[in-house]
Amino acid sequence: MSVLPDVPRLYTALAEILAALLYAQARPPRTAKPVYGGITAVWAILLAVFLHLTGHVPLAWWVPCMVTAIAAMYLYLWATREMNLREAGYSCARAFVLAELAASVEWQLHCVLWPQRGGAEPLSLLLLAVVYGGIFTAMLFVENRRPGPAGKLKITPAGTFVAVVMALTAFAVSNLSFANGSEANMNMFYIRTLVDLAGVLILTVQHEQLREAALHSELAELDGVLHRQYEQYKQSKENIRLINRRYHPRCV
Repeated sequence: MSVLPDVPRLYTALAEILAALLYAQARPPRTAKPVYGGITAVWAILLAVFLHLTGHVPLAWWVPCMVTAIAAMYLYLWATREMNLREAGYSCARAFVLAELAASVEWQLHCVLWPQRGGAEPLSLLLLAVVYGGIFTAMLFVENRRPGPAGKLKITPAGTFVAVVMALTAFAVSNLSFANGSEANMNMFYIRTLVDLAGVLILTVQHEQLREAALHSELAELDGVLHRQYEQYKQSKENIRLINRRYHPRCV
């Protein structure tokens, strides 16, 4: 079985940057747009440089480097968007699994089409643009295909816990063979892609359930307001009837 090159670290960095930006857009920024843009540019460059420089670290340092990259995504979401720590963790988990899926799908296609080409060649970059563009555009459509609740989506501690555990499980299972020091082959890429796809689907379904719960809660609150207004109307009508009965008995 032929040995294949692993995903270039700059490809991984780009996937993580795009995924973080995708889920960040669900919340308003904490600062003015120019400041937010500057922070985003610096963060993206530092993340790309860090992942590129740690691309060939020993296996014992690989997991700490990935944890550092995840922490950078988490801090970016929390610091730049109106999210609390729990909401940032939830969004970071979703972004990380999506980034892993995008990088895995793109590089698997690369290895099927032209495994001997490097990641910096024109055809490789074209494939990168097509695959990443398709995946992130599709996920952006899924996230924005219908208006969400007017209020903030309530991310519960249980929801964040499930998202984080799902992300860690998908990452551990999809990279288990790589972590054991095995040489990359197509079967390993298939496993990684399928596990990451399952993770993205599970987290998307969970998010839709949270959206539905928030929408039902909002409708229940609106129904309560309308009910109170109707009760006030009936009480006002009854008060007017009693006043007319007392001061205008012939009109009643």
